[in-house]
Amino acid sequence: MKHDVNRPCIVCGGIASRLLHAVEYPEQSYPGRFEMRECARCRLLFNSPRLSDPEIERLYSGDYYVFNERERDAVRRVAQLAGQTIGVAQQFTDKRDLLEVGCAKGYLLALLQARGWSVRGVELSAHAAAFARERFALQVHTGTVESWTSSASFTPASVVLSTDVIEHVTDPLRFLRAMHRAVTPQGWLVLGTPNADSDHRRALGGHWLGFNPFHIHLFSPSTLGTLLKQTGFELLDAYTYTNGDPPAPAASSGVRQSVRSLLRASGLLPAMRRARDGVLALADSPVTARALVDASNDGAAADLNGYLASDDARSPRRTNCRGDNLVVIARRTE
Repeated sequence: MKHDVNRPCIVCGGIASRLLHAVEYPEQSYPGRFEMRECARCRLLFNSPRLSDPEIERLYSGDYYVFNERERDAVRRVAQLAGQTIGVAQQFTDKRDLLEVGCAKGYLLALLQARGWSVRGVELSAHAAAFARERFALQVHTGTVESWTSSASFTPASVVLSTDVIEHVTDPLRFLRAMHRAVTPQGWLVLGTPNADSDHRRALGGHWLGFNPFHIHLFSPSTLGTLLKQTGFELLDAYTYTNGDPPAPAASSGVRQSVRSLLRASGLLPAMRRARDGVLALADSPVTARALVDASNDGAAADLNGYLASDDARSPRRTNCRGDNLVVIARRTE
């Protein structure tokens, strides 16, 4: 069911790697051990031996936890995410034409649209894409960015955003080449992904949240910057959010409890439990685009610039890229 991958390494061409962590995920029906390796030359983290593409797709079928998130949790999350990504990117460009790749149910796009942005989305999940179209009247292509850029209706966008997607794709180079087509000449790419260089990863080891059966490649600023250069982008900024202190070193059971606490605080653990039980929990009333704007006005993303004044943004980990979530801002150069 599994085969060796990343030989040679997609970033540096190296052959040698070492086993970093081996974790089991029976709750996700992942067969055997999930093994994360580290390239000996560039330190790219990657899952190998890996499930075949059809087997990976089966992991997402049915109750993938991201799509079972409570709407009120989604509202809170996208209000924060808007400031952490778009709020920072606005320092580089005044363009307001945005394509989100991996837009899920469209909450972030709805928030930006309500604030006057011209928005479109690409989403692999037919269910999530339909939700975005029906709830928020968004223009969302069902499929991959590769299929979108090959479609007759495709037009590039000035700003392309993708968060928590590239770590899931089996071929990051192919993905970034499609992203290059999706961006207008001299346009902007904003990518968010778990940070392989984070202090949390070092503290938590194999129990870090970035290690899970859905993540195939995990990038540092260096490895992701190299891939961006290879695919026609100039890296202009790299920073992290979720810059709080990692838990103190602890025994395995203590680390596991720390991870569960982080999951619970983030809302991810309840979402995973609902996914496991096959229950989709919604807020008391459907969320509208107006509600998304109102929610963001109460949080750090009030004007999409509020994040930069936060304690998290002022942390040295942000500019040193040692926080848990990495963001890179790049410009198409070719």
